[in-house]
Amino acid sequence: MGRDKKSNEERRKATRQKIVQATLDLCAERGYHMVSPKDISQEAGVSVGILYHYFKNKKEIAVHLIETLGAALVEEVEKGFYHAPTYKESVEQGYGMLFDYVEQNKAGFTAMIREIGNEELKEHIDGLIEKLVLDSARRIGEQQDLGILRKDIHEEIAAALIQDMAFSAVRMYLEGRFSRKDILDVLIKIQVQGLEDRQALG
Repeated sequence: MGRDKKSNEERRKATRQKIVQATLDLCAERGYHMVSPKDISQEAGVSVGILYHYFKNKKEIAVHLIETLGAALVEEVEKGFYHAPTYKESVEQGYGMLFDYVEQNKAGFTAMIREIGNEELKEHIDGLIEKLVLDSARRIGEQQDLGILRKDIHEEIAAALIQDMAFSAVRMYLEGRFSRKDILDVLIKIQVQGLEDRQALG
């Protein structure tokens, strides 16, 4: 009996994941507004009724994707921008880990960046961006207190501008406009030379 219950739970998880993955793939390819629940059910290989058993509507699936991808992104960024001997190395390491994560989740980032400005999902995407900005501002403030970064720069404004640059960099990479190496080279130079306390370095 226990084995059957576990097997049923695994099937439910697998079905739910198929629906989520189908939504992700279709939204990355076509855009959120061009995808219908019927499209998702066909891509996932389930009936529309099954889809609605797991999710109330298409928006609920999209919100689940944003929250899942966003939580993992925040964790990756948090890990990446710490534990390096110098600020430059922490920035190189942080953006390296960010772009590794983007490469592993291209469909998700393509879909999310495409939907920035989408009024239906705005609250959730803005919430993720705000979380990233506040975490970045906290890190900048901590590094200012340690004398690593310039203290004459407002940490939250700096964090918001860095976030905008990072999203633009990811967008350029996903669009294939420039190589990862060239994008990161410019991004890292701008951030390090703009924020690092040169006097503290001697």
